[in-house]
Amino acid sequence: MSVKKIGVIVGREWSFPPAFIEEVNSRNAGVIAEYVKLGGTRMNEPCEYAVLIDRISHEIPIIAPT
Repeated sequence: MSVKKIGVIVGREWSFPPAFIEEVNSRNAGVIAEYVKLGGTRMNEPCEYAVLIDRISHEIPIIAPT
């Protein structure tokens, strides 16, 4: 069984994210949580995370090019 990863995207918030990551990682349930490492990707590159939790886009909107 492969380990699933939860990625957490955060800004300046420092109460929920560390507590969430610690709780998930302490359960030893085949799932780990960590802060997301963002960057460029190559075509057909597998996604590292099964789930992303976005805790910042309400502060910094992401505007897609038109």
